[in-house]
Amino acid sequence: MEIKEKLAQYKQYKEELSAELRNYVQDKNNPLDERFEALCECPEFSKRAWRNAFGLDRNDEFLYEYPCYMSKYQVSSVKSILDLLIETRKEEDNEDWDYFTPEEEITFKEYCCDNFISSMIFDW
Repeated sequence: MEIKEKLAQYKQYKEELSAELRNYVQDKNNPLDERFEALCECPEFSKRAWRNAFGLDRNDEFLYEYPCYMSKYQVSSVKSILDLLIETRKEEDNEDWDYFTPEEEITFKEYCCDNFISSMIFDW
């Protein structure tokens, strides 16, 4: 088999797998944590968003300065962003920031799954 045939097969397989993953991740009959984990497992099959609020009612300062500071054009996985946001729960006594709630975690995961977003690039 020639390389061109292998590449064509790979491209076809990748498209099929991406569609299957999208269907799984967006199917609300599957548990949210499992859908989010599957989304994060294969970022090459999903989308990258530009500067995103992830369905959260937060200002830019919270999402992009603390605790998720990002440099211009830096790419971060939604998993790493979520991990940083969850860390704010441990800092409940910090008067400058409202900590990230468990309800916001659900909103964040749902948003990522619904929109098939596994990473974000910050375009400030």
